[in-house]
Amino acid sequence: MATNVKTIGFIGVGNAGYHLAANLPRAGFNLIVRDADRSRAKNFVEENTNSVIAGENVEDAWREVDVLVTMLPNGKIVHDVLLGETGIAKHLRKGRKY
Repeated sequence: MATNVKTIGFIGVGNAGYHLAANLPRAGFNLIVRDADRSRAKNFVEENTNSVIAGENVEDAWREVDVLVTMLPNGKIVHDVLLGETGIAKHLRKGRKY
């Protein structure tokens, strides 16, 4: 990963995503997480330092993300999360790795 990456956004901390995402704070990255099950995201943050739950204000939540990772069940869900009516893609900074 590029050395200028400090903050990673991770969407989907379910069965597979939880364990993958947990490695990122251990490697020194700041992590912003989001999951359809807010209690799962909360548990993740409680168990992993350098991580926070994406806030309700989507614009603020994703502004600092250098790299975005999605670990979601299928392409339709990825599309909806990124490009749907309340999608986050429009809130990401230009020039980042998504």
